[in-house]
Amino acid sequence: MQPPIPQNPALTIKHLTIMKKEIEVKIEIPKNKKAELVKKIIYDLKAKQLPAVSQKTYGFFTPDGLSIKNGVFPRIRVDNGLSTMTIKVKRKQESNYFQRNEYTISIDHFKNGVAILKALGYTDCRFFSKTRIPFSWKKNVELALDHVSGLGYFLEIESSPKVIEKTIKLLGLENEKRITRAYLGLIEENKVK
Repeated sequence: MQPPIPQNPALTIKHLTIMKKEIEVKIEIPKNKKAELVKKIIYDLKAKQLPAVSQKTYGFFTPDGLSIKNGVFPRIRVDNGLSTMTIKVKRKQESNYFQRNEYTISIDHFKNGVAILKALGYTDCRFFSKTRIPFSWKKNVELALDHVSGLGYFLEIESSPKVIEKTIKLLGLENEKRITRAYLGLIEENKVK
């Protein structure tokens, strides 16, 4: 199924993020434990819950599978109507953490962003949507509760390995299964089941 493509007349690079080293862990949260987790984040961590963000993610791949083999993952994400293009490049794969080098630019025109990626050979597109509830906590930590359509709820913690481990312990999630894959990979895996 071809994902819906937003329309806009021009592509402009507004903001370039120099390479960021992404290190994160996802933990699946049962629906009946979501409210309890939010309370722990707010009261135990003293984090501030920020407004929810609606995100649509379009992942692009080469039809021959080389992009996956080479560990290069371009995407365009639309957050509450604002589009960004990101290229994630696989670093070392460690079982405890999802690690990528990440390059991001803001774009004005989704359709031209798609055209650029397709011209570079990334012609296969996969789509998913999620609602993200971010939390403001520590400067070097990105903490969010995601609801991914068709998958469920996930806590995503992005920081250094040391801070990730401390956060997991503070929230009492040490015995929960870690997920070190991207949502698109989880969705594809879920389709096979």
